[in-house]
Amino acid sequence: MSTTSSTDVHSSLIGMGLDAEDARELESRLEDGGVLIIVQAGKKGMDALEILKRHGASPADMELNHGSTSTQETMTAESPQRLQLLKEVLKVNKERVQKGEVRLRKEVITETKTMDVPVTHEEVVIERRLVTDETTATGQIGDDQTIRVPLTEEQVKVDKRAVVTEEILVGKREVEETQKVSETVRREELRTDSQGNVIVQDSKRTKP
Repeated sequence: MSTTSSTDVHSSLIGMGLDAEDARELESRLEDGGVLIIVQAGKKGMDALEILKRHGASPADMELNHGSTSTQETMTAESPQRLQLLKEVLKVNKERVQKGEVRLRKEVITETKTMDVPVTHEEVVIERRLVTDETTATGQIGDDQTIRVPLTEEQVKVDKRAVVTEEILVGKREVEETQKVSETVRREELRTDSQGNVIVQDSKRTKP
């Protein structure tokens, strides 16, 4: 950005046709951050001032510019004036945020399992036979004679071991979906206010 000295600004303003007092006033406003607008309006200087007023120019600026010949009298009448119509458009941005969390854990469930297991055991079987031939006994009456028969049985012994019943694989995937977003936007349209018996020709829009 180039810089211009105060003397150059003052000289340039005088070169545009302003007198020394107006030039000093404009120079002071520019130094305070003001903006100098030069409108090529020709014989439509008053219309140009009205447009500037509707778009926020201060009355003091317009009054000063109205007195200078650089804004009205030195411009050609054939120069077109431009008025831009604006509109707001939606700009959509996306950001990734955490929507939730899934935790996987194991929980021990206790249940009772019942099984039918066949087991065996031994029992004593006593068989009595009648002796009719009077066979001579091998011992004496009163002899202590005892027969011992050990008996066995099967008992159930339960052991437990852990086995794999299921395997879980955990991962993530991206799912694309469409969301509707709505917002209010504004746009500017041209409105023409006429006074007196005038004819206004409004041509169709043309692409730039």
